[in-house]
Amino acid sequence: KTYSALESIKDENEKREELYEIDSIDDECAEKYKILAREKEVIINLLKGKSNKEIADTMEISVNTVKSHLNNIYGKIGARNRYELFNIVKPKNR
Repeated sequence: KTYSALESIKDENEKREELYEIDSIDDECAEKYKILAREKEVIINLLKGKSNKEIADTMEISVNTVKSHLNNIYGKIGARNRYELFNIVKPKNR
């Protein structure tokens, strides 16, 4: 079976979720990049492998609001995409 890049990211996210109980991101990382509470929620949901639509449904916001949060997060962190974000932001290891 051939995997797309998105499937690879989802597979990696499933592995991350198994390794970590992802309900928070590293506090030092959040402070360093001045990540706001709602932005943290978006990041946590991304780390769980959720799509923008799934994040919107979970957080009870619009997909456009999710995209706005993502653009803010990418700008603060200096990431260009989810893959780069995943390599910079670490889940809090419990």
